[in-house]
Amino acid sequence: MKKDFSLEKKVFVFMSLLVCTCVCLISVFGVIKKEQYARAIEPFDTVNYNTEASALLTNEQKETSTSVNITEQTQKIIINKTDETKQNEISKSFADIKEENTEQTKLKAMVSYASSWNHGAYNSLVNGALNKSNLNANEETHLPIFKIDTQQDLERLMSEYGEDIFINEGYDEMPSFEETAKKYDEDFFERNTLLLVYVSAPSGTLRFGLKDIDFNSDSVCVHIRQTNNPQVFTDDVAGWIVSIEVSDSNVNDCEFFDAVLDKD
Repeated sequence: MKKDFSLEKKVFVFMSLLVCTCVCLISVFGVIKKEQYARAIEPFDTVNYNTEASALLTNEQKETSTSVNITEQTQKIIINKTDETKQNEISKSFADIKEENTEQTKLKAMVSYASSWNHGAYNSLVNGALNKSNLNANEETHLPIFKIDTQQDLERLMSEYGEDIFINEGYDEMPSFEETAKKYDEDFFERNTLLLVYVSAPSGTLRFGLKDIDFNSDSVCVHIRQTNNPQVFTDDVAGWIVSIEVSDSNVNDCEFFDAVLDKD
């Protein structure tokens, strides 16, 4: 009986040891697994942190990119505004030039009465005109034109033709050429030139005025038009001088001068 008890005791001790060994092994294995799990978790945390940092970096890059885009857009706006300003300045310059020319050709002209009472007086005007060779052309009705550069030239012309074309007489509401000529003094001729166009009319009822002026590099052509269309005509022969004020810079280099009566 004693041997059996010892055997059972040994078996019990062995089983206890086995159980303890298993428990120890399980505990050790659990610690190892926990460490491996902890090590396995650590890289993912690092990756997540880097991902967040990467996301932040991407946002910064986006903000930088947006700033760059805004800067580029601002530069484009500035460039466009600059171009627009230049274009406006250029347009304004052309508008000023056009307005200046319009003022000159439309407002700086006066019509005066100066009747050529006979053909001899008119022929005398033709012989002294700058466009003498064009006055008998068939294509257009050319008119005698004169270029006056100084007050002395004006006085000389009035002295030469005054008695023949009655420059000291007016006609109805129209002033005499002598009266008109008083405004053209030395101050005027310092920067300006006077173009005189003579219009002979079959009736004193007809009126004429400046229509347009063509300025070219070496020539000037003045266009005169009839300004009324009367139903009743007087039977007197009349003559008119259209005085056109132009800047010296427009005619200084011109060699050819002409004047025409437009029919339209």
